[in-house]
Amino acid sequence: MAFACGMDCAYLALYGASLVVVVYLLQGAYRARKRSRVVVKLRCTKCQRELVKQFRDGDFVGKIYNDICIECGGAVVEAIYVDDVVPLVERLFGKSNRGQRKT
Repeated sequence: MAFACGMDCAYLALYGASLVVVVYLLQGAYRARKRSRVVVKLRCTKCQRELVKQFRDGDFVGKIYNDICIECGGAVVEAIYVDDVVPLVERLFGKSNRGQRKT
């Protein structure tokens, strides 16, 4: 015996599957709250301006870049460290209070 609901069951199944996919994607966005990246902090040798760029192979503390400062040109690598990247969801909607107890 076939289903008697016809097209209504097909639309209901499609709606349910879509809802499951959306919930799964939203959970993934909330789980990936913080990601890290390695950055290089540079200081201009003339104007002392501080600059930050993404780490590349071959970067080391003391390395001189000749054309990185906008005004003067030269800059020296001062530090290499891990920086937390704030996800877009948190940047747009603020920090979530989920899972925190009220005191």
